[in-house]
Amino acid sequence: MKLRPEPFEKMRQGIKTVEVRLNDEKRKAVKVGDYIVFSQTDSGEKLTTEVKGLYPYPTFVWLFRAFPATLFGCEESTTEAEFVASMGQYYGEDEERANGVLGIGIRVR
Repeated sequence: MKLRPEPFEKMRQGIKTVEVRLNDEKRKAVKVGDYIVFSQTDSGEKLTTEVKGLYPYPTFVWLFRAFPATLFGCEESTTEAEFVASMGQYYGEDEERANGVLGIGIRVR
C-alpha cells in the first residue's frame, strides 16, 4: 500500500498506528497477523508492518469517534470535520457508502 511522506514517517516512528482505507474487497482479505508493506510515494522506501487489529465502520466519522485522533497520525486537536475532509482527498462519499471504511491497527516490524 502506498503512503505519502508525512504519514509514512509517522508510521515509521510509531506515532501512526491505525491506517485508514476503504473496506473494499482487497482490504476485506486482510487478516490479523498479516504483514503489509507500505511504500512511500516519493522515495519508494518500504516499511513492513504487522496487522494487529481490524476495525470496520460504516463511515469515517464513526471510525474517527472510536479512537484518539493521534492513532491516525493526526494532531490531538484534529476535529471530526477535518479528519473527514482529509479522507475526502482520497475517497469519495459514494465509495465510502458502498464499501464502509477500515481502520487497520499496525505495528512496524
